[in-house]
Amino acid sequence: MTRRRLSLGLVALIMLLPACTSGEAAICSGRVISRDSPAPNTEGPPVTGETPVSLVSTAGQVTVVNFWASWCGPCRTETPMLAAAARELSSQGVQFIGVNIRDDRAAAAAFEREFDVPFPSIYDREAALAATWKVTAPPSTFVVARDGRVVASIPGPIEKTDLSCMIEYARAGGSID
Repeated sequence: MTRRRLSLGLVALIMLLPACTSGEAAICSGRVISRDSPAPNTEGPPVTGETPVSLVSTAGQVTVVNFWASWCGPCRTETPMLAAAARELSSQGVQFIGVNIRDDRAAAAAFEREFDVPFPSIYDREAALAATWKVTAPPSTFVVARDGRVVASIPGPIEKTDLSCMIEYARAGGSID
């Protein structure tokens, strides 16, 4: 009797699995999520300076979008790597945009100076853009392919190997074939 119940339960589980999938798959280290969705409209005032920051300005290029906050410990850990990657990859057609969320503008500007961040960041105090991207907490990083599709993301802190893998995935058009 127990074997029969187990078999029926297994059959039910197998039948339900397709209903639970989202079309996303783990790639790279297994922490990176493969996606295929249009990038949300992303623009806003800069943390520093006057010129608004917009994802549209990077159209046709692979773009890394990183959500961060000055009070976020993991953000402080990953930012030196992101800043170095942005410097290294800018000549290769890879752009970076930051989105500072739930923060004080002065603290965000001090963070950018402290880590010598070479890319622009949008100041999103109320986290409206974060909600659009479905970010619940910083840090979160997304990679947008040349055609404007979000092809990979990682919730939480990112390491250089995952960033490199995500960028290569985007350069390949978001395909692992």
